[in-house]
Amino acid sequence: MNIIYHFRVKGVGPERVHIAGIAGALENLGHQVYFVSPTDINPLKTGDIAVQKGGMRNVMYFLADKMPQVFFESMEILYNIMVIKKLKLKIAKTRPQLIYERYSFFCVAGIYISRKTNIPFVLEVNEVAGFDRVRPQQMVKLSKMFERYIFSHADVIITVSEFLKNQIVQRGGKKESILIVPNGIDINVFNKQVSPDSLKHKLGVSDSIIIGFVGYLIHWHRLDMLMEVYAKIRLKFPTTKLFFVGDGVLRNDLEIQAKSLGIESDFIITGRIDHSDVPNYINIFDVAVIPNSNEYRSPIKMFEYMAMGKAIVAPDQPPIKAVLRDGVEGAVFQNGNADSLYSKLELILEDHEFCSNFGKKAQELVYSRYTWDIHAKTILDFVLNNKLIKKTETES
Repeated sequence: MNIIYHFRVKGVGPERVHIAGIAGALENLGHQVYFVSPTDINPLKTGDIAVQKGGMRNVMYFLADKMPQVFFESMEILYNIMVIKKLKLKIAKTRPQLIYERYSFFCVAGIYISRKTNIPFVLEVNEVAGFDRVRPQQMVKLSKMFERYIFSHADVIITVSEFLKNQIVQRGGKKESILIVPNGIDINVFNKQVSPDSLKHKLGVSDSIIIGFVGYLIHWHRLDMLMEVYAKIRLKFPTTKLFFVGDGVLRNDLEIQAKSLGIESDFIITGRIDHSDVPNYINIFDVAVIPNSNEYRSPIKMFEYMAMGKAIVAPDQPPIKAVLRDGVEGAVFQNGNADSLYSKLELILEDHEFCSNFGKKAQELVYSRYTWDIHAKTILDFVLNNKLIKKTETES
């Protein structure tokens, strides 16, 4: 079966991981995926850190980064005009049996083309208008109006949490056509046997206990709280070190905070690394932390921590509790509560051998239920059950 995958994001970072995960899994199932995006990037062949720029890509990246928000959102609306032509050309060339789109605010082009061509339309929704995000929206009411049209006309909607499902229903989505599929892992990236010794030696932490975090250094991760908790943990466990694997706008602030807390000698920020290197860094962790989350996101890092068999400390938000059981696959603390986070870290560090069982059970769970290959099959089975495409087409 030929599938068009349409997305409007840059196609790097965590977004690329998710796009490549689903698209790669669809191809593993024997289907052909063709991408349509503003920059014509193939996420299956592009790394996470930087994409090749030139011509229109340079213009689009500049506009995305520098344009005032209200004008940026106006450009998001105008994007529909540009991509309708691209979608028509791609459809004429590839004759797809399915259009799969990663939802973007104000984007109605995929729905429009689907209605015109009678090609089934699957919409993947990872966020909705009106909630906290890196780039706050200005035209929220207008965005919600677009959402009502988009959600009510999509044949199938895939989302990552019960919270988002409920929001989509409130905004016009049909409950029976919505499937919850959490994030996952690419087994081709995470099933490699990697040794932590060489990297620990390179970083000069061979004899240290590593408390680690992977992700962007942005405000909603509450890395400031993790650092304050670590400053107390370090007093009781002096051989520990705190690792942030990533980069972001808060880097300078966090480095200043480390000095004020007196932990700068035991605090390391690696800078941004390609996703293919993430397993190597997670593998040197003794404890892997998610310091903050919300009720609608399904953190990719959680599944990656699980894949590497790490003792995980994570907040008690519904998408996390739907996967990790406290005291079984991880240690779950009260979200936003520094004392609760301290207690869970203390528990693991005092009896690491006991808590390593968390990692083993988490690893077994993620490989049995949360791989992109499993998720892709679940999605296609759901599409098939909704009688949008024939079984022979999903098998071709």
